[in-house]
Amino acid sequence: MKKTISSVEIANMFHRAHKVVKRDINKMLKEQKSIIGNVRLERVKYIDDKGKNQIMYMLTKELALRLSGVYNQEIRMTIIKATR
Repeated sequence: MKKTISSVEIANMFHRAHKVVKRDINKMLKEQKSIIGNVRLERVKYIDDKGKNQIMYMLTKELALRLSGVYNQEIRMTIIKATR
């Protein structure tokens, strides 16, 4: 079974707004399509802190590590540990 990490968890790790992380994930998938191919992210509904229904993405370890390169190389270890 593949361990995944949510876009909400990543937003919290990097101290970024979740909507910014989702935007960055979509941008990364478009820019790196030739490298990673067509990736379909699992979309999961959740209720945010304001009580609103939202969508979060579930990322594989590989995709999460690719995204971490956009933010901060030092945080990569946090993602590695979170997806063990």
